[in-house]
Amino acid sequence: MWPRARIWRRSSFDRFAPPPFPPAVLGSGTMPAAGNSGMSKTPFRGAAGAFGRDDLNWTPSRVAQTLSLSEQIAGNVGNAIIRGDYQPGQRVQEQELADQFHVSRGPVREALRLLERDGLVQIHARRGAHVTQLGRDEVSDLFEVRIVLIGLAAKIIAENRNPDVVREIRRGVEQLGRLVKDRAGTDSYVGAIYRLNLVLAEGSGNPYLGDMIFSLAHRTLRYARLGLSTEARRQQSVRTWRQVIAAIERGDADAARAQAEKLVRASRDMAVSLLPAPTSKPD
Repeated sequence: MWPRARIWRRSSFDRFAPPPFPPAVLGSGTMPAAGNSGMSKTPFRGAAGAFGRDDLNWTPSRVAQTLSLSEQIAGNVGNAIIRGDYQPGQRVQEQELADQFHVSRGPVREALRLLERDGLVQIHARRGAHVTQLGRDEVSDLFEVRIVLIGLAAKIIAENRNPDVVREIRRGVEQLGRLVKDRAGTDSYVGAIYRLNLVLAEGSGNPYLGDMIFSLAHRTLRYARLGLSTEARRQQSVRTWRQVIAAIERGDADAARAQAEKLVRASRDMAVSLLPAPTSKPD
């Protein structure tokens, strides 16, 4: 059994599927199938089998909840933003989405409000919705929080050394080793990283910690993807993940925390370095 059973509150991140993200269902006349949400009361069933194969369409078992039309649209558009189909600062056209999804503008407008709440778009009066454009300092600040959260989760898991949790992390790290040179590139690797983070969040047994990890996930995921955009960075990442699982397996909580923090910090540093430098304003 996992550390303890608990019910997770439904979070805004439930709308977003694990990467690699499915193609947006635009212009098809159909909506994506309603996803599952709400972390399982038995966390092991939520993460078990996550790394049993290299197919990258795995979704964690969750208590089934039907998403509203607006939530489905928001999830689809949110995935497109994270995937990079929309550029920072680009306008998200209400009517265009309504036409593509074959819905009225009402659900689209509500979807954009959900995305604004989640930090993916900003809505301006008379100018519409635009994809958020975070500067280097803002991205760095987001990752600073994530560094602490992921490090704490790794520390708790190393202290508990629950065999089911440890086994699942080991399988995930092994999958990273197989994917590091995958032709699919960044998305396949980031998909496996995402699943590992789910296991860390659930395996910690702390519902509040897990909820905070998820609440930041959609805000940082597109930048984490940027930070793993080269094979060299992915090679560095998998080496550090191997150090994380080694520390967990020997019960070295401090080392597990330090290596997990190192992972997120390296991703942050690469992502920030690839963002445009701030332009100085004239005096």
